[in-house]
Amino acid sequence: MQAEIKNYRSKLKMKHMQNVNQEKIIQEAEELKKKHEQQLQNLALDLEQEKKTVGELKSDKSNLEQEIEECSKKLKSNENVISWLNKQMNEKLTVGPRSLPSLLPRQPLQDVKLGEIGPRTF
Repeated sequence: MQAEIKNYRSKLKMKHMQNVNQEKIIQEAEELKKKHEQQLQNLALDLEQEKKTVGELKSDKSNLEQEIEECSKKLKSNENVISWLNKQMNEKLTVGPRSLPSLLPRQPLQDVKLGEIGPRTF
């Protein structure tokens, strides 16, 4: 009978140690789960921030492409104006010597008096 009690106590002690070990394992697993959930939340926040950054960069890219397009149009317009001005100047110069004086001032600059130019406005 004492041997049975001793055997029973031994089995009970062993089951208690198994329960303690299982509780320890469960606690470690729960801590690991919490750690992974926190990492997941951090990654989700990082992902949201990155999506926001990507959206801002796409918007910036679109704005820059629009600016480039506007600059290209302005450059083309300026090239056309320069070409037209060169054409006009070449036409005036190739017409002959009579047209040349029309490009120059009618009286030399050193002969122009301040009163003839007009009042200064600042």
